[in-house]
Amino acid sequence: FKNAPARFERGGIEYAHWLDGDGYVTSLALDDGMATWSARYVRTDAFDNEDASDAVEWRTTFGTQKPGGVLANAMDIKLKSPANTNVMLFGDKLYALWEAGPPYALDPHTLECQGASDLGGRLRLSSSHGALPGTVGVA
Repeated sequence: FKNAPARFERGGIEYAHWLDGDGYVTSLALDDGMATWSARYVRTDAFDNEDASDAVEWRTTFGTQKPGGVLANAMDIKLKSPANTNVMLFGDKLYALWEAGPPYALDPHTLECQGASDLGGRLRLSSSHGALPGTVGVA
């Protein structure tokens, strides 16, 4: 499995930096002498919203701003998780990762996004901002 930024624009508006690109997970499976390659965008809720509107709707870490200029972005602390930094297989789930937001669970066979994960109660997901989920006591 591999994860990296891949989509770099919405509605003709280019992202400010390539690291703001939406996550794209690839898989190479070897079985019985056959190789199968597959790939899929990590379809977070933010990805789906922007896909439906074909517009940039979220701020991102490396400078991409939502429309409306400084006033629309200055006090908005919600960041879009592009889920584009790494990928980790843990148990029967694959997780798309980004340093400042929750992991996104993926089906390791289809790469279908199953949503943000709290890792079995180990993370406290925030609805007030998109970044930095809190941790809870882990034994």
